[in-house]
Amino acid sequence: MRIEAGDLRYVDLDAGAVPDTPTPDVLVLLPSIGADDARNIAQAWCGRSAIFAAASVRPDLADVRTLPGDPAAVDPCSLRTRINAAAAAARGKRPTTAWRGIAPVDPTPDGVRDVSTLGVDVALFVGAAGAARQLETCLACAKHMRVPLVVAVHHTPSRRAAFRSEVSRFGRTAATVLPADPRGLEPGLYFVPAPLGRERPGPDLDVVATNLADAGLVVFECIGSGAGDKGLWGARAVADAGGTVVALEPASCAVPELVEAALAEGLCAATLSPSVYAATLRQVVPRVCAANDLARRSPAA
Repeated sequence: MRIEAGDLRYVDLDAGAVPDTPTPDVLVLLPSIGADDARNIAQAWCGRSAIFAAASVRPDLADVRTLPGDPAAVDPCSLRTRINAAAAAARGKRPTTAWRGIAPVDPTPDGVRDVSTLGVDVALFVGAAGAARQLETCLACAKHMRVPLVVAVHHTPSRRAAFRSEVSRFGRTAATVLPADPRGLEPGLYFVPAPLGRERPGPDLDVVATNLADAGLVVFECIGSGAGDKGLWGARAVADAGGTVVALEPASCAVPELVEAALAEGLCAATLSPSVYAATLRQVVPRVCAANDLARRSPAA
């Protein structure tokens, strides 16, 4: 996202760097980017821009300045003055040499570019053991999404309320229970609760994914941490229906068995780090298809 403010240009890297963006005055590296990606981005722009980074992702580079631990707690006018002053200084000392051969940073892998061009109807994150720990990073952009985002992660029925609170907190917006008929969903954050009854983890990941595909929706599904192969049948249904399936990198999963099984089955178009997945979610656009929107269906349909 490029934001114009007077003669300053701001690039919000939470939405991913834009390759054709002119040399920016200020770069702000947010926590959702992740330490590894923050370092790569900082190295690409170091010496040409004023770079600020949250303390949790601050690369060990001399030209990167640390943002306050909680920017919201800092007086906005003071923070803006500091950033504007740094931007003015950066413009004054910016080299006149051309691009130095460093490749542009684009967090969206080739295998998932369709989600930001052709679009999808709904995004789905599924996982089991260890996946709940990944949600804080994966849902960082949920509030800004333009399509519905459904979270189906194993939890016990006794934790339904607690899990809903966690999803809402990580996504920075209220999570709603996914309705039985998923067609015509408005953009927002949804979760699938574990079914009441026996005290064992749920929901059924295969059923959730298959129901979305059977409803005629094009799904962008991400497979997170988990054991066994629960959810692979549903992921195959999503792919067969024209959707896109990706997985989080095995190294980022506390229990990588589910991801490794999906990769072995050839179901995944790409593997993403949690931070890159969060940035990719923000790029997802809605697919234009009246047949999948109950509100726009004609009476004859």
